[in-house]
Formats: sequence, C-alpha cells, structure tokens
Amino acid sequence: MLFQKIVQDKILKKQKGALLIEVVLSIFVITTGLLAVMQLITNSLNDSFRNRDIILATGLAQEGVELARNTRDNTWLNTTPPNPFLEFSSANKFCVVKYRVLVLGEDVFPCYSFFVITNHKLYVDNRGFYSPAVSVNVSKFSRLIYVEYQASPEQAIVTSFVWWSANPPTSVTTGGKTDCTPANKCVFADIILTKWK
Repeated sequence: MLFQKIVQDKILKKQKGALLIEVVLSIFVITTGLLAVMQLITNSLNDSFRNRDIILATGLAQEGVELARNTRDNTWLNTTPPNPFLEFSSANKFCVVKYRVLVLGEDVFPCYSFFVITNHKLYVDNRGFYSPAVSVNVSKFSRLIYVEYQASPEQAIVTSFVWWSANPPTSVTTGGKTDCTPANKCVFADIILTKWK
C-alpha cells in the first residue's frame, strides 16, 4: 500500500509539470484554429458581397437591353410612317434611359455622340427599385447603353454596360467590352434589334 502511495505521488508530481505545457500548447492550437475560422468567415462574406453585386449588375444590364427593345417597339407603334429605329440614329451611340419624363417633350431615351459619365448613375427609390431618376438614395451602380446602328440590313446592336466602381473600365467609354469583367466591377448584356414586322 505504501509503495502504491509513493508511485501515485510521483505520477501526480510529473503530471503537474506537464499540465502547464499542455495548457500552453492547447491555447496555441485553439487560437490558431479560431484565427483560421475567422479568416474563412471573412473570405466567405467578401465572396458573398461580390456575388451579390455581380447578380444585381447583371439584372440591371439585362434591364438596359430590355428598355432599349421597349423604346424600339414604342417608337415603331407611335411614328407615322412606322420607324422603329428613330431613336437609334447612327450619330447617337451613348444612351441612357429615363423612366419618368420630367419635362414635357423630354426624350425618354436620350443619346449622345460621346461618353458623358454624369448621366449614368442609378438611384434607389423609396421602394428599393433602381432608377436613373435623381433621388436622395444614390446607388453604387451606373449604366450605359451603347447603340451601334446599321442601315443595311436595318438593325441596332445594343450593349448595356453596368459598373459599380467610381469610374467605368476604359473600353466602356468607347463602347468596347474588353475590360468589362466582374474582376473590374463591370458586366454587360447584348441584344440585336431588327425589324420584326
């Protein structure tokens, strides 16, 4: 019995010394694991925010080509003789869409022969909808609709660019697509509008 007590005392003394090393080592392992998890969460959140922006911008770019199609159809129906490409003359390439006509006679699809950055900012209204109509809530998205009109066969190639950085990628200012990539915070959608009647 006495021998067992002596052995147990020696084992306990050795365990007390090893316990401090074990505690330091376990704190190091737990801290390393927590830092790795925090880094993983941060990267995941950043990816989620980037994907959200790409999805929103893609929808706004698609909306841009649909608004151009709508402009073609409305012009076709409201001109005599019908002229679907009245808004898409060869001199006007850089366009925006105005949802609301604020001044009587104001063009709802104004186009310019050169790039003007101030006309492309999108706003968010009180209901959360994106709009080029000026409001208090400025969004981070801007949209440019580039129209390339061809007389023969009569058609318009429409590209809708959306970017969410301070300035658009360089090629966008000339209607090009080379550097309009999600990595550059830019997306685009294309459509070819023809005479369908």
